[in-house]
Amino acid sequence: MGIYKSPQSNLDNAIDLISTELDKIHNPNNPIVIMGDINVDSLTGNNDKQTLAEALEGYNIKRLELPATRITHQSRTSIDFICTNLNEEQVTCNVTTTGLSDHTAQVCRIMAEKEKTTTNVTMRRIVNENSMEEARRMLAAQDWNVVTAKENTDEAFNAFDSIMRFVMDTACPYKQIKIKTKDGKRRLWDAESLQLKRSYLEALNREILTGNDDDKRNTALMKKNYDLKLKDLRKQQNVDFVEQAENKT
Repeated sequence: MGIYKSPQSNLDNAIDLISTELDKIHNPNNPIVIMGDINVDSLTGNNDKQTLAEALEGYNIKRLELPATRITHQSRTSIDFICTNLNEEQVTCNVTTTGLSDHTAQVCRIMAEKEKTTTNVTMRRIVNENSMEEARRMLAAQDWNVVTAKENTDEAFNAFDSIMRFVMDTACPYKQIKIKTKDGKRRLWDAESLQLKRSYLEALNREILTGNDDDKRNTALMKKNYDLKLKDLRKQQNVDFVEQAENKT
C-alpha cells in the first residue's frame, strides 16, 4: 500500500483512512507492506510516533527502523516509513539518495519463495540444411508407383500423404522446443547519463552539507543537464521501440 500524508494534514484522519483500507484487505495469512511519506518522524520521541505505532499494532503491523529520509543543511528526520506484518527475517530495507526529491528513496526487499513456473514449450519440426538434404535423399529413393498406380484420387492422395509423413517424421522429426520470450525491459541509461547522475548527486550532497547559495545554483545546473539527457534518451528509446516493433500498423 502506498501512503502520502501532507505535513499539514491531521494524523488521526490519516490513520482512519489507512485503517479503512486495511479492513478491506487484512487477513492474518496475507503479507502486507505499507510504504510512503507519512510525515511522522521516527528519530524523535513524540506523541504522533506513538499514536501511529499503536494503530498499526492493531493489525500486527510494525514500522521498520529507517535512518534519516529527509536531510537538509539544518535537519535530519525520518518521516517516510516502511511497515509490514512480515517477520523481520523476511524483509530488508534501506534508503538511497536519488536526487529526485528532497527525500531519499526507500527500498524494501521481501524474501519470498519463488513460485514454480511452467516453461512454455511447443512441438516443432527441426528444419535445416542437413534435414532437408536427408528428406531429398529419402524422397528420391521412394517407389512412387504405389501412388501413380492408384486409379482412385483419394487412394492416390492417401498413399502420397503416407510417404511424405514417413519422410518428414524421419528426416525432420517433431521436437519439444522452449518458447523464448522477448525481454520486456526497455533500458534507458547510458554511460553519459550515469556520469551526469553522479555529478548531480555529488552536487546535491555538497549543497546539503554547506547550504551555500553557489552550491545550490550548481546543483540546479547539474540537475538540469541530467534531466535534459534523460529526456533525449527517452525520445530516442521511443523511436527505437517503434522501429523494432513487428507490427507497425
